[in-house]
Amino acid sequence: MKFRSELELQRNLAQALRAKGFDVVREVSASNGRADIITNFHLIECKLVLTRESLLQALGQLRVYALDWPNRTQVIAGCGSVNDERYRATYQDCLRLGVQIWKY
Repeated sequence: MKFRSELELQRNLAQALRAKGFDVVREVSASNGRADIITNFHLIECKLVLTRESLLQALGQLRVYALDWPNRTQVIAGCGSVNDERYRATYQDCLRLGVQIWKY
C-alpha cells in the first residue's frame, strides 16, 4: 500500500487493528513524547518510508516510550523501504533487539 502521509498510515493501521479486535489508541502522550499507536499488546511507531535513519529514529522512540509501557511488543510500521546494505543491517539489528517490523 502507498500512503500520502504518516498520519494516513497511522489511521489505516489503527483501523486494521480494530477490525482484528484490538483496543487501539492513537497519539498517546508519554513521559517523553507521543506514541503513534498503542494496543492492549503493542507499542507501535509509524514511519512512512523505512530507511536506516527512520528505523534508528523509531527504535529510539520505542525504547523511550517503552519506559511507560514496558509490557507491550515494540513494532515499527512502514509502507516502503530503501533496501540497501545499511538498511538491511539495521533491520536485522531491530529484529535481534526484539522489535517487530511491519511493512505495508
